[in-house]
Amino acid sequence: MTVAEPGPPRAFLADFGLAKTVATHSKLTRTGQALGTPAYMSPEQARGEVSSLTPATDVWSLGCVLYEMLAGRAAFGGESPAAVVGRVLVGMVEPIRRSRPDVPGDLERVLRACLAQDARRRPAEAAAVRDDLERILRGERARARPPRRRGTLALGLAAVAILPAAALLAGAVGDRAPRGASERFPSRAALPSLSRAESLVARARALRVSDPEGAARLLAEALDLAGAGPPDGFAERDAWLLEQGLLLWALGREDEASSAWARIPASSPLATRARLYRGLVGFFSAVRPRAPDGEGWKALCEVAAGPTEERGLAEAAVAAARKDWAAARLTLTGIPGWEASLLRAYVECGDPRGDRERSVREYDRALGDGLRFGWAIFNRGSSRMLLGDARGAEADYDEALRLQPRSPHILQNRAIARRAYGNLAGVVEDLTEALRLAPGNPVYLVDRASARRRLGDIPGALEDYASALEANPGDALAHFNRGILRTDLGEYQAAAEDYEAAVRGRPDDPDLWCNLGGGRRLLGDLPGAEEALRRALGLKRDHVEARGELGLLQMERGEWREAADSLREALRISPDHPEAAAIRAKLAECEAKVPAGGAR
Repeated sequence: MTVAEPGPPRAFLADFGLAKTVATHSKLTRTGQALGTPAYMSPEQARGEVSSLTPATDVWSLGCVLYEMLAGRAAFGGESPAAVVGRVLVGMVEPIRRSRPDVPGDLERVLRACLAQDARRRPAEAAAVRDDLERILRGERARARPPRRRGTLALGLAAVAILPAAALLAGAVGDRAPRGASERFPSRAALPSLSRAESLVARARALRVSDPEGAARLLAEALDLAGAGPPDGFAERDAWLLEQGLLLWALGREDEASSAWARIPASSPLATRARLYRGLVGFFSAVRPRAPDGEGWKALCEVAAGPTEERGLAEAAVAAARKDWAAARLTLTGIPGWEASLLRAYVECGDPRGDRERSVREYDRALGDGLRFGWAIFNRGSSRMLLGDARGAEADYDEALRLQPRSPHILQNRAIARRAYGNLAGVVEDLTEALRLAPGNPVYLVDRASARRRLGDIPGALEDYASALEANPGDALAHFNRGILRTDLGEYQAAAEDYEAAVRGRPDDPDLWCNLGGGRRLLGDLPGAEEALRRALGLKRDHVEARGELGLLQMERGEWREAADSLREALRISPDHPEAAAIRAKLAECEAKVPAGGAR
């Protein structure tokens, strides 16, 4: 035997047993079969995506080896091969610096880049990893950067697309399965219904973006079939339940989503993620954010108090629910994934001083992960409305309605967006449909009446106002708007009565007092008109319409100097007001009556 000369250590590749010729796309196994040792298998391998395997797949395995060399244990462990694969697919790996705080930051970044869930975000080939490791040894900066959405905390839809355990065991585990695995995970022959179930799940995943309703139905069928097997016979049932809940949540069926997640046993590796989602369902409603309560709040607090990877997300949600925006932002710093993006968007929407543009960007990131949450799309539309982008908001409401076609609230908001750019016919159409779903809603009736009035449908508008007041006699907004319409019709007495009713319902609204003042002036009640206008200005000193109305009243009294002062103040407050030209004309009339330095 020849003894090798002493020299630098060298590594040798000793096993080509799982090699694949990427350049020719040759397939050494049947399509869809997973291959590899579970603890070192990449997510794309575990999903059976043979055609997707690239050198980046080997980079993942290299990262697993590097992690184990540093930590002294596998990056992805578990009590069974299926459990290991489940952890691979959901990215359940503890950050290396928790067990090895002495690991340099650059080395940690290289490791995180190697273990990116998305193969496109990993180093392109092993040589790039080698070069970075050599740079670190030389004391230089590594070039690799971890992805913004790494898999250690985020569970996107790709993460729950778990290849069935039976296929994993047949194609990848083989004789590596630990003793007792065959009892826990019976063969496909023992569970014939699973083949049909797996086929349904594959179809569901193909439809989850284009037809989430159909995908949810297919998953329900698959779960029914899987339920026919032994209780412990199909580990992927938990992943299917998690995915089913996400689809139902996207469709706004929150109670059904929570029920699906509640079926995941506490012993499952996905149990904490399921509790987090149950909490977030309590945090986000189908169409707009809300504070959690009941079971949702309890679930969030439990996860926030626990030691799991989901803790940061739950802590941020709890802080946001308490309107502690600064704490929520701080907690979310550095947390990746669509869940964190949704929470950041919520914070920017909920905080009165929030960044609306960032809110839209965060919704874009969250929705870009594959599943289209109807309520998140709706909220992005609302943020766009606040930014003045009515067309963009309408497009979001369109998509939200495709997911939740029976939501009158989304229809109402699309009507608001359409009204912003003058599509009054669309406003009437949306509110008519909203009223079909929620008959007699006074808010929808008042909004439709206003659109009908602007379209010239006066009888229809009066009918809607009457219906709104029949449903809610004290509706100040209905009285106010009907008063405006009656003023336009010259029915000054009836208009004044509506304005009186409006201020009784909302005595702190300066707009209502202003219109009451205008109505009284048209009736010739100048003292009553001035009293109402002074009340409006007491509530809002810079109320431009009240200043203008007061100027007109003073002109009727012949108080030219006072009228000129009131009209000038109105122009100062809003020089670009729609009635600015008319105000200037009245001001010129007043100034003609009062020459500079002249007597009153």
